[in-house]
Amino acid sequence: MEINRIGSEVRIAYSPADAEGFGYGFGEWLGKNTAADKPAEWATSPGLFGSYPWIDNYNQYCAFLMCFYLNNKGRIARYLELKKLVDATVQKD
Repeated sequence: MEINRIGSEVRIAYSPADAEGFGYGFGEWLGKNTAADKPAEWATSPGLFGSYPWIDNYNQYCAFLMCFYLNNKGRIARYLELKKLVDATVQKD
């Protein structure tokens, strides 16, 4: 599921603005710059109303931000900043 399928097997008919630059596996968005032949370092499937789950395979953790926020302007930038902060806290040695 976590291998980037864009361009090889899957053609995306629609993607939300929050997913720009992300790869796509089967049913989930893959971290930016995911190679087509390797599993993603992290994957997500953001909710329409603002919740943001992710699985980080590289640092071996998962997280879920539960919220209700309809305004999506700049939302992905805040999510990615939150992920960076969590990554810095749980980073593998």
